[in-house]
Parts: sequence; structure tokens; C-alpha cells
Amino acid sequence: MAETVYLTSEIRKTLTEMPIGPKEKILFLLGERISHDTIFVTNRTTPFTDRFTSASLEKIPEWDRIINVVIMANMPFRAVGQNKFILFVSHSHPVQVGELVNRGYTAWSVGNVPQKYSQNRGSVISVPDKNNNPILFSLAMEDKSSGDDRAMEYTGHKADFANYHLFVRPAPHTANRRFMGNPGDIAIDCYKYDPEMILGKIRKIEISPHDLNEDDLLKPALLPGLLTEYDEKLKRMVLPYRRRKT
Repeated sequence: MAETVYLTSEIRKTLTEMPIGPKEKILFLLGERISHDTIFVTNRTTPFTDRFTSASLEKIPEWDRIINVVIMANMPFRAVGQNKFILFVSHSHPVQVGELVNRGYTAWSVGNVPQKYSQNRGSVISVPDKNNNPILFSLAMEDKSSGDDRAMEYTGHKADFANYHLFVRPAPHTANRRFMGNPGDIAIDCYKYDPEMILGKIRKIEISPHDLNEDDLLKPALLPGLLTEYDEKLKRMVLPYRRRKT
């Protein structure tokens, strides 16, 4: 069975609003593995906007502490070979209401273009992943060390539980149109870092169209909301674990 990601309505709303504006936004989200092929994404940081149109992982406030908290939370589960808590990174391709949508906004940007695709530099192309899911790529005009693919590779190497990415941008059907900021004009895709992929180093993961309901949200060990909280007793950042009745 294919791996599927489920979102809360609050997280879907947050992601849908991220592309609107002049600057790129970035945030962490936390997914909890409910079963081998099911991940519930229930917690997030506040979207962060850098001074420039590109926001890097290190610009997320306390990003290194957040990674360490998730590492510690996963330690009891690593013995059985699968992380329970999955850290997602999400960034947006920004566009302002009323602005003409460039085709490059609607695709994952790739700076490291293999020779096989060099003739397509400067254009947006669709390439299937291993499971034949089409992925749109915007190929850089010239070879460079930046791009969404390089950022994803960096994050995937940083921690093996942070190799998922929720990418939000204007939907492909809005290309060459004036962007009106409607929720239906925003595309949200989930990608997973895969170094074996030829182009972009990512493959597509299914996102359920149905938001998590109240019954679903009783299953995770974490309370939905912000990603971390400060424990006064322990004097450190912790995950917001649900307090079960004993």
C-alpha cells in the first residue's frame, strides 16, 4: 500500500495561505506515523519569512533545538527500525494577489540539472517518478548550487527523519493568469527525498484530500497545535504529548 499523508484542517489552511505575498515562507511540521503507511501531520511552527525571497532551514527560529527534540522522541522507536515522528519542511513559492503567475512558480526548481535534461534548461517540464507520478520541474538556466532540489538534499542529509517536504505554490492551471489568492488556486504536494532519483532527488507522496476529523485526532500521541512547548519542570523544549488518563 502506498504511503499516505493526512493533514489537519488548520495545517491545510496555514499551508494554503503561505504562498500569498512577496516573500518565500518556510516552517517545520511534525508528522506522526500511525501505521506503516499512514502519517498524520498535526503540529507546526509559525511560518517564517526571511528578508529575501529565499528562506533557508537555518532561518527557522530554534531549528536546531527542534531537530534535537525530535531525535530524542524517536530514540525508543529506532530499535524497531522506523521513526514514529517525521519532521516535514515546507516552503512556498510566493506570488502576490493580482500578479501574473509565471510558470516557474508552479514547479519545483532544480539547480542540479543532469546532462539528460540540459536541453530543457530554462523551462518547466513534467517527469514521472518511480511510481509514475508526474512531477513538475522548473530547470535552472545554468548550473548553480541553489534550488529546491539542493535544499531538499541538504535537509535529507541533516536528519533521516526530515526527508519529507510539503511544497506549496500557485497551482499549474493558474500559469499565465492573474493570481486571485483563492484556496483552489494553491497546490500542495508532498515529496520525499530519494537520492536514487535522476532529476530533483524527490518522489511524490500522496496527500489525502480529506482532513483529519475529531476521531482521527484521538489516535496520535501528540496534541495538535504548535510543534513544541517549553517544560518549566525540565527546563527544556519538549513535544506536546497528550496527557493520557491513567
